[in-house]
Amino acid sequence: MVLLLSGQQLWGQVVTDTTVVAEVVERAAAKVLRSRDIRSVSIGVVVDGKTVTRHFGELTPGGGNPPDDGTVFEIASVTKTLVGYLVAATVAAGKLDIDEDIRSYLPAPYPNLAYDGEPIRIRHLLTHTSGLPGFLPLAWNGVFETFAPDVPARFHALEQQYGKDDFWEDLATVRLSEPPGSTYAYSSAGTELLAYILEQVNEAALDQQLETILTGPEKLAHTQLKLRGTGDAVQGYWMENDAPSPRSFNSLWGGGVGVTATLPDLLRYAALQLRKEDPVVSRSHEILYTDGKSRHIAYCWNVWRDKYGTSYNHHGGTSGTQNWLYVFPDHELAVSVISNHSGPKTAGKLNQTVHRIVRELVDTRR
Repeated sequence: MVLLLSGQQLWGQVVTDTTVVAEVVERAAAKVLRSRDIRSVSIGVVVDGKTVTRHFGELTPGGGNPPDDGTVFEIASVTKTLVGYLVAATVAAGKLDIDEDIRSYLPAPYPNLAYDGEPIRIRHLLTHTSGLPGFLPLAWNGVFETFAPDVPARFHALEQQYGKDDFWEDLATVRLSEPPGSTYAYSSAGTELLAYILEQVNEAALDQQLETILTGPEKLAHTQLKLRGTGDAVQGYWMENDAPSPRSFNSLWGGGVGVTATLPDLLRYAALQLRKEDPVVSRSHEILYTDGKSRHIAYCWNVWRDKYGTSYNHHGGTSGTQNWLYVFPDHELAVSVISNHSGPKTAGKLNQTVHRIVRELVDTRR
């Protein structure tokens, strides 16, 4: 859920002493680790250009192996914000218009990707308002809603069996029930199309674009898009399973999941998102969709504004990891929280952890 309180006055002094920030992080970690189902948590904070990272717990039960700054995590759907950044960069370069009909770039006409003459446009993919299903194939939808022990194995088998040709065939079967842009409905299928379109426009694979624009050695040296298996990423656990979950396997373009990163790299990416003067960052934070109530979406970012200021956030989850990334440009503050555990309550507990940290670091007293 996102909330935008328009016109609310912002105030507050942010704690920037890294010793105090570390103490705040340690208190928040101690609280979330009281949950028996969360075995490890890594927390990073960027504040006023300074960085604090702390790691807690064990990556494997009884293993005595806490995560550290070199631990590589699957960041799952936080990948989508990187795709949003690449779209913003491509738009800023004059190579793409977010109001274009997506069918201009697809390998077939796809007359089904319109409703009463209104086509799906790039902006609809960015804001999850395209009307596309959450996943293609449709068999993927609802798998994680059962919370059964065999969910990781079932989903992994589906991932391995599915390819780009299958995606294009399934896309032709989609039928829109209302004009695109009408309703928010989270769609990884839509962000896979964004990745495909980026590859057509920029004439380079998505991983090469990330390497060129975001992940050069001087920037995010330990961040990579890894399709067909996330390689050296730490494995995590689903629910109460003793065996680790399979790593993600994306045989499409990498627009939904597939990026791996260390916590320090996530904070470098967050620091980039705090640069309000950067024209690409500024563009990527523009609100493209609002339902007029509580939901506001930028370039794949949720936008939330309350007494702590405007934040841009995204959650990512697989059957073995969960994480949140929040950036507060008004306060030059960002928080990343990640765990190699995944269950129905993990995302909420990690989100609460972010908010505990923000509450302690941002003094909202007048």
